Formats: sequence, C-alpha cells, structure tokens
Amino acid sequence: MIPHQIVRTSDDRVYFFGNQGEGSSILQVFWTTVPGLPNTGSDFAGSLQFNNGANIISVAAVYDGSHIIHVLTNGQDGKIVDHPFDTTTNQFKTIKTLDTTGATVSGYYGGSSGITGMMDQSLVMHIAYWSSSNHIIYRSYTYNVASDVLALAEGPTQVDTNGSANHPNLAVSPLDGSVTVVWISQASNPVQILAKTKRSGNWGAVETVSNSPVWTSTDFGISIDQGPSLMIGLDGTKYLAYIENWRVTAPYDYGRVHFVTNSGSSWSDQYIGSYSHDPAVTINSAGQIYIIGHGYPLNAVCTTVDDLCTFQRNSDGTWATPKMFLAHQGSQSFDSSTSVKWSLVGFNRPNTIEFYFADVGAGYGNPIIFYGRIGSN
Repeated sequence: MIPHQIVRTSDDRVYFFGNQGEGSSILQVFWTTVPGLPNTGSDFAGSLQFNNGANIISVAAVYDGSHIIHVLTNGQDGKIVDHPFDTTTNQFKTIKTLDTTGATVSGYYGGSSGITGMMDQSLVMHIAYWSSSNHIIYRSYTYNVASDVLALAEGPTQVDTNGSANHPNLAVSPLDGSVTVVWISQASNPVQILAKTKRSGNWGAVETVSNSPVWTSTDFGISIDQGPSLMIGLDGTKYLAYIENWRVTAPYDYGRVHFVTNSGSSWSDQYIGSYSHDPAVTINSAGQIYIIGHGYPLNAVCTTVDDLCTFQRNSDGTWATPKMFLAHQGSQSFDSSTSVKWSLVGFNRPNTIEFYFADVGAGYGNPIIFYGRIGSN
C-alpha cells in the first residue's frame, strides 16, 4: 500500500496496475472503458498483461496528467524498470531499465514494497527505490512523449545516511513542489520512520518521524504489514501512517495505528486508538482524512482481519470509531494491502476517495481485486 497503483485519467476513466500475485512476472492492467464512476466489475472491461521477465516485487503508477502513465516496477532480478503506458492506445511503449541494483527478497516477497514515484507540476518524475545495499536511492527524470525518451535529470542520490533502510515512500508537495522521501530505518533500536525533504534543489537533514517503536519482520517477506503511508495536503501539511511494534505491556500485540503530521518543521505522532495492518492514509479535496485497512480483534468494532474497515479523522483531530467498509463472506479475506488514488498531477475527482484492495482468501498468489470508493459526502 505504499505505491499508488490506481489512476483516474483526464478523460474520467479508472486504471489499475499491479502484479499478478506472489511468484509471478505478469504485470496486469485493468481499466474502465467509459467515463464516470464504476459500479460493477464489468465496468472494468479493458485489460492487458505484460510479462516483466522476472517476478515483480512491487508496482507504482506515476501519471503525467495527460495520457502517459509511467508504471514503475522493482523485480527479483534487481532491475528498476519504467513501463510507459499510453492511455490513448492502451499499450505499453518501450520499457526503460533505470537501474540493476535494486534489492531482492529470498523466499516469499509479496508486500515487500521497494518502489515509489510521483510527477511534479513541471512534469519531472521523482522516484525512490530500495537498493541491494539496503539504502534508499533517489532519481528524477524528464520524458519526451513524442520520441519516447526518458532522460535522467538528477541522481542517483543516496537519501538515507546509515543504511538498513527499506520501504521507501515519496510525495511531492502541492504547496511548494518540495519532495519528501520517508522510509523504515532498522539502523537503530528501536526501529524508526525517517524522512528527508528536497527544497529548491537541496536536500535537508534526516528527520525522525516516529516516536514509538516501529514494527518490522522478516516473516513472509520484509515487513509486509508495514508502511509508511505518506501524502501531502494542499497547504503543505504532511500526513503519514505506520504501525507500532509489539507492546511490552498488555495487550501484548502489534498493530497500533499511528498517525503523524508535519505542518512546518517538526513531526507530531499520535496513536489513533485502533489496530490494523497495512494502514493507508488518504485525503479528499475537502481535507477530510481517512485511514483504510483491515480490522483487528482488539478494536471496538471491525474486529476481524478478514474485514475491510475505514478510520476517519474528526475535524478536531480526534479519530472516530472504525467503520465497516466491506465484511468478508465465506472464505474471503481482505487481510492485504490497500492502494489509494493520490497524486499532485492528474488528481482527478479529488472529492471522491478511490482505492483498490484484494481478497486473498485463495492465497497471495491468487488475489481477487476489488475497487472501492468513499463519496464526497
């Protein structure tokens, strides 16, 4: 749920990009063929598959606001790749290999997020990725649509200082165009969420985001239930969600959801009063903030990991009781990541929160994708 994999295009259609599942090199695309809000699965009548050549760890979609979506992947072959997708032809253009030193994962790897990107208002694409040396690497690119040429504008630049870094997330500010990269740092004990911001071409110092121990794990991938999920509001305020490590006092469990804000020079961290895994933060044009994730037995409501729930921030900064978004039926399980629509360029229908999530009841190699939305009311 770190990368944004759902895009609403300027002609009011929805596109989703993702890998087929655990153990697959197939990049999947689904899209709505008519403008408007989809109401049934059949509205996603368009589809395409692309063989990446190596199993895909994670996917991020970067939209230029017109008709090109840069579909970024990091694979088990160590390659960081851009697959430009043209929404006028619904075909991929020539793929571009950006680096061959991306991190790989032994054994299970699904959920081990390693690629993130976003377009700024000058149509410079900023990306950050997890390298084989366990550093976070930043690059930026310009793209000539007519000639299909991707040109390096800046980098590669190592963002972190001490290594043992993974799960990068990048966001561009609507206020001043600054670029913020956040990541999990296992270079300290307890584990932290750290950040660094580039303003006017210059990188600032590394900042500590979290004030509670951050959950990490090497079971079934690298910290597969963890964020950090990041976005930036119109006024430049940064919003981030992550989950806390196992508690040393009762209840002895992990998954307390933390919401962190930065409206200036410092980060303010609060526990929202609920548990989840994979909490994805999202915002609409009215500034209403939600966190989307599955339920948990320690919550007052939404008490099973198989149900999908929403957590809404009240206007006074407190958090409402969780609400059920979709209850599982039978063998269904929504114990998976949620990817939300958000970008600086091409953030269409901003009053409607749109996202996708997966039923993994049949296993992580056979996910069934769902589209969801929260309306402007």
